[in-house]
Amino acid sequence: MGIFYFYEMKKILLFLLFGSILSVGIAQNCKPDFTGFYYYKISDDNSAVLRFFENGEVIATTSSNKYDEVETYFTLERKDLMLHGKYKWKKCKSSFKVKGDTGEQHYNVEKKGENMVVTITDKGSGKTVTQTYSFYNLTK
Repeated sequence: MGIFYFYEMKKILLFLLFGSILSVGIAQNCKPDFTGFYYYKISDDNSAVLRFFENGEVIATTSSNKYDEVETYFTLERKDLMLHGKYKWKKCKSSFKVKGDTGEQHYNVEKKGENMVVTITDKGSGKTVTQTYSFYNLTK
């Protein structure tokens, strides 16, 4: 019984170790959700909005809090009307800049569950702010 117990414990420990490694690998491969956008409520009427696209493009703007209407104008076809740029995702993070007629901003983002912790630095003023953006699913 002693040898059998040892081999069973060894199998259980290997299984737990493999499961831990697998779960860490999955957690580190998180990417933005493309079925909606991320938002931070600035006031009762307005939000900062960030939308990622599968082709590596990102759009950043402010919007009214009528999120169901955002889908109609927050598209790649209209990106020149907003700040836009390219992103690359590594593990759960990305760093990118967006530009447009109103200026340029640098973003550092980290996805945490369905939310994103977003640090924005405005090139013109040099001011930096960190906010937690929530996700809004457009496919509801």
